[in-house]
Amino acid sequence: MKKGFTLVELLITISIIGILSSIALSAFGSAREKARIAKTNAELKQISDAMVVAQSESGQTLIDITRDAGVSGAGWVGGGNCMSNTDLRGVTQECYEAWVDAINAMQAATGYIYDGLEKADRDAWGSPYLLNENEGEMTYSLEAKCIQDELYSAGPDGKVHFTEPDDVANDDNILITIPNSLPECLDI
Repeated sequence: MKKGFTLVELLITISIIGILSSIALSAFGSAREKARIAKTNAELKQISDAMVVAQSESGQTLIDITRDAGVSGAGWVGGGNCMSNTDLRGVTQECYEAWVDAINAMQAATGYIYDGLEKADRDAWGSPYLLNENEGEMTYSLEAKCIQDELYSAGPDGKVHFTEPDDVANDDNILITIPNSLPECLDI
């Protein structure tokens, strides 16, 4: 009598191995995405902290700092194409350069070199970070003048989505609001 495996036994074994490997790969992909989100959140926090210091040290709002350096675009560093629904991952040199110019303007306004920020030029998916400079942009009312600045990552899909609070199904942006710096805005 010959000993060995039948064709059916081999097919079942190969199927089981395939199912187990697909489950493992799926879990690995999920962990990888969570790591990218954590990295981006950490960089946004570091950048946010540096922006607060830049505002405090210079006595200016972020829009004043970037406008003085000529990089502010209608309240958004980079302006138009950077805030569209275009995929920003690795293709928008204009947005990337505007972001680097904004960081350089922040450093110039304070005289500090922010360690690590030179590496924080793109999020974990390859999109440049975006800054929506709101504070001090509109002066027709105190509430408008004191709208907080926002620091964005376009998230995994590389697109900036503008959604209503109750419509966040497609919104994978990562957003941090920067605390107000104007004295009249601190109590709002």
